[in-house]
Amino acid sequence: MEKAIAISKSLLEDPYALNGLEGDRTTLIVETSNSKLLLFDLQETKDNYSYKVLEKELEAVITNDSQNYYAYVTLLKAYISEYEGTKDDEKKTELLESMMAWKEQLEISNNDVVDSEYFREQYARVNLLLKDTEVRQKAIDEMANNGSAAGIYIYSKKYLTDACVEFRFGIRNSSQYNACKYIYDYLRKPEYKEVVSESESCQFMLLNLTWLINNTSPIFQKGERWCTAMKKEAWEEIYTICNNYLQRFIKAPSDSNRVEKNMMYLKALALAQLGEYIECVKTLTYIGEDPTIGLKRTYTMHVICDEHGNPKKFTGIIEAYDPTPNQKNGKLRIEEFGNNLVYFYGPNLETSRLEVGSIFDDIEIGLGYIGTKAFRMIKRV
Repeated sequence: MEKAIAISKSLLEDPYALNGLEGDRTTLIVETSNSKLLLFDLQETKDNYSYKVLEKELEAVITNDSQNYYAYVTLLKAYISEYEGTKDDEKKTELLESMMAWKEQLEISNNDVVDSEYFREQYARVNLLLKDTEVRQKAIDEMANNGSAAGIYIYSKKYLTDACVEFRFGIRNSSQYNACKYIYDYLRKPEYKEVVSESESCQFMLLNLTWLINNTSPIFQKGERWCTAMKKEAWEEIYTICNNYLQRFIKAPSDSNRVEKNMMYLKALALAQLGEYIECVKTLTYIGEDPTIGLKRTYTMHVICDEHGNPKKFTGIIEAYDPTPNQKNGKLRIEEFGNNLVYFYGPNLETSRLEVGSIFDDIEIGLGYIGTKAFRMIKRV
């Protein structure tokens, strides 16, 4: 096995061996990683540094190919293997936190992977690890005092899991709401404020909890044009969490960092809901040119709504319209958006009055990765 790994390593290090064969290269990296994991399991002493190198290589594969299911599963197996080879309880808690927080982020950025049978089979092992883990309050506080929020996160995750809360499915009953509210308050305890604000996993959890206890439906749903019903204070908190996340945890912006794109999008949505429409458009512009998002980049996701869940109405004037059958696209000028024209697809305005200069006082605005879009008479979903 060691010989096979050495051969693979020489091929990967040779700049000419796999030149132009990126698919073969990534396959070789994943296969070699699986071989290394088998070798690690045979070794009496676990080498944490070797795990980190292997995990970094797999993360690079995923960055370049977000649909490489085999790479995700192999990375998950590496996380589990590292966890099982660790003796230190605090380190095990931190590793378990990393695994579970990683999956939470995947649920937003790459649901197809999370729902694949192979991934679910492997992740069932992580759920068992969580079930068997007990973090006492004394240990939680000791870790927090040492700058680690891992204990806080694992306690919170266990509590939510026991209540059958999954962020991507929203809140479905009162017991789930109560569990979410309890952990929301727990994460916002004054004594935990600093360590939670510096924890990527806790901030991501807090974002989802803030959304759910105010809106019950998950952040991202099926279909398009989702309405929200949240008060200004909730949107201010969501904006603060997203801004803090982007400032603290996104060190170097990457075109392929899907979590970063979602955080940028949610920041833009919060800005729109707070009436900062021009800043919203600026933020969306940052995401709009990213081709790695795929088809979903064209979707219209959330609609700008009032606190009761009704789409807000804007007055707009048609600045341009192309009636060509395979186009039917136009632009509206809306005062609140300044010089940023809002795009629309003719049939979405539900009218035959599509001449330049036509004015409508019931325009509704939806947001997506590529910017804003105008509609009229949006039907709630």
